[in-house]
Amino acid sequence: MLRDASWFGPERARAWSRILALLLFIRVTLWLIRPQGSDPVAADFVCYWAAAGFAAAGHAASAYDPAAMSAAEHAALSLPPDGFFGFYYPPSFLLLLVPLAFLPYVASVLAFLAAGFVPYVASLRVLLPQRWALLPILSFPGVVVTAGTGQNGFASAACFGGYLVFLDKRPLLAGACIGLLSYKPHLALCAPVALLAARRWRALAGAALSASGLAVVSLLMLGWPAWAGFLHSLPMAGDMLAHKLIDAAKLQSVFGAFRIMGLPVALGWIVQAAISAGALVALALAAWRRPGGHAEGALLAAAAMVVSPYLVDYDLAILGLPLAWLLAQALRTGFRPWEKMLLLAGYMLPVVSHGLADSLRLPVAPLVLCAMLVLVVRRVPSVIQG
Repeated sequence: MLRDASWFGPERARAWSRILALLLFIRVTLWLIRPQGSDPVAADFVCYWAAAGFAAAGHAASAYDPAAMSAAEHAALSLPPDGFFGFYYPPSFLLLLVPLAFLPYVASVLAFLAAGFVPYVASLRVLLPQRWALLPILSFPGVVVTAGTGQNGFASAACFGGYLVFLDKRPLLAGACIGLLSYKPHLALCAPVALLAARRWRALAGAALSASGLAVVSLLMLGWPAWAGFLHSLPMAGDMLAHKLIDAAKLQSVFGAFRIMGLPVALGWIVQAAISAGALVALALAAWRRPGGHAEGALLAAAAMVVSPYLVDYDLAILGLPLAWLLAQALRTGFRPWEKMLLLAGYMLPVVSHGLADSLRLPVAPLVLCAMLVLVVRRVPSVIQG
């Protein structure tokens, strides 16, 4: 019954998508009519807005000063007295945020989310152009989680999506999209492996030019003090990951599973390294066969989520890309055993992983993400033969 999941057909999938869309509509409506003074939705975004404000005023280094950031964030939102969102991104990302400082907070949130959401959805539509696919794309729980936090999951997913869409015909532009991931280098760890294994030299050049060019421009525009502040903040970012300065239930990585279960941090790093090494080998072997841009993009996105030790719930928007590619392949050649159930598990993961980790100390995300990578790798030979 579960092996083939014959009970889960197109009509039932569409019905579930409608239910999810209705729940999303209710959630947004409740947010719009919420009482004044309630916990703000998309509160995480306040660190981007505050940092952009400092950069626009010519004080970019203050974005890496916890005291200055805390004061700016509390002036913008009604946060708890100890509430604080640190800004641990490089000045190359801060430079891109500067225009947001000239918008009111809510308009700035919407502009930021839209800048990533629109190209992200466009890349998913390339994989699933069918009319019926739009509703499950828009109601994907990864979309809801990212939008609700006001975080950068859409931007990261759009970088992978651009790589997937442009790799075959415009490799320089595809590489440039991946180069933009330099703002979250832990998500780009797999990119050199994938590009080198597939001999995608022009895409590799595009990635190097994009990342280095943005860094140089940010140095010229924001100054060295901003970069010095960023480098000084890196140990604090590491402490946030390893020493429980971030809610463990938000972590979706193998390392995060050890945090959630209260196991030794050192052991978590060892297991994360071992599984990451295996994922990189699988990625390299699959990419070496050059199965095409769509497949290579799905491979890279799936591997990146397994390899990164700092994967947070809002990063699961990236999961939409390998899910869409796998569904497109299954519709073309038929579903394989267990594939429907695993795709359903991946689709629902963003909305259930935090709750299971928080209430039951059950970290399901690493298992599902590893399964997604296995499914993508297994599909590669059929793409080449087809």
